[in-house]
Amino acid sequence: AISWALIVQRQLLKVDWPMQLLSHAAANTKYDASRKLLYRGLRMKIGMHVGEPIMKRNDVAKRMDYFGPTVNIAARIAALARGGDTVTSKELMSEVYAMEDLSFQKEASVVDIGVHNLKGVTEPVQLCSVMPYSLSERKRSGDPPSKLKIRRVGSRRRGVKYT
Repeated sequence: AISWALIVQRQLLKVDWPMQLLSHAAANTKYDASRKLLYRGLRMKIGMHVGEPIMKRNDVAKRMDYFGPTVNIAARIAALARGGDTVTSKELMSEVYAMEDLSFQKEASVVDIGVHNLKGVTEPVQLCSVMPYSLSERKRSGDPPSKLKIRRVGSRRRGVKYT
């Protein structure tokens, strides 16, 4: 799964995206200081966790539905990521290391990005960022994935403070 995510992040740069999409600020082309391509087109947020999902056949859609704590944690991890990020639970990385399937390490770095509280998850989850070496400039030092938090300060007349 990790190797697949790395391939997807690299291949999205090669898609022949419509110019109308590329003109959008969230999908435009970006280069690093040495003119190496970092972003172009849609930016996929990938979140991964390990565990057994609950599976149930959906007879109307004629496919399986997956749900439960494992799926919820993976979805929360993906929600924490920025476009172009692959974020995993430390638990998943431990499973990968235990299997001694380290082939992805030839093409990617794994960085611990700390413990995060995930919505609907009782225990904090240790997360890792997995980034292809070819896209390593996407990382911003000391800038783990996060979402803009909005909290109301004072009355409605005084507005909203963004933190």
